[in-house]
Amino acid sequence: MSRKLGIRIREKHMEKEFDSQDHVITTIPGIGSLTASIIIGKIGDIRNFDNARKLVAFAGIEPVIVESGKKTVRKAISKRGDPLLRSALYMSILSATRSNPVIKEFYDRKVKEGMPKQKAIVAA
Repeated sequence: MSRKLGIRIREKHMEKEFDSQDHVITTIPGIGSLTASIIIGKIGDIRNFDNARKLVAFAGIEPVIVESGKKTVRKAISKRGDPLLRSALYMSILSATRSNPVIKEFYDRKVKEGMPKQKAIVAA
């Protein structure tokens, strides 16, 4: 059996197992059962995080802030958190910018305001 076939079989098994349970996260447009499995597997019980900032830091999607004298610049995301979680969130946002009307409106507005598309995806 090829490696790709083995991965597809495991993914299908994960989706089947996940679909047999009831998770509210899959009601969010842009998040399918495989992505939801990754997010839930990495985060666990969301109540373990006292606030959204701690969850954002755990995922490594908080902006890096550089301060120098009078200047404060927000750069790219920190990427200090879990790379698989960050990847799952990124992929779901790509999908959500097409299928979730709230995220799509936010993304389109940011791009129209002049924000680069990649940065608008991260902001979404």
